[in-house]
Amino acid sequence: MARNTKGNIFADKSSFEIWSVDNCAEIYSANNALHSGAHLDNMYITAKKFKTCEYAPTCKNCKVTFKGVKMPKGK
Repeated sequence: MARNTKGNIFADKSSFEIWSVDNCAEIYSANNALHSGAHLDNMYITAKKFKTCEYAPTCKNCKVTFKGVKMPKGK
């Protein structure tokens, strides 16, 4: 979607952010869970800042990728 979204300045990276979508640990975690038999309707996505352990806001990549998935701490 990122690559095909009109006006996305990061489209050449297939991302909605300055970083690549591969930078998001949420993508890898969800992928591993799905390959192990989990379902998106039975999981929630959240991220924390490494140094402070505070909840991190959800990035644009994850907002698009996980649209409809519970993100209790994402904003």
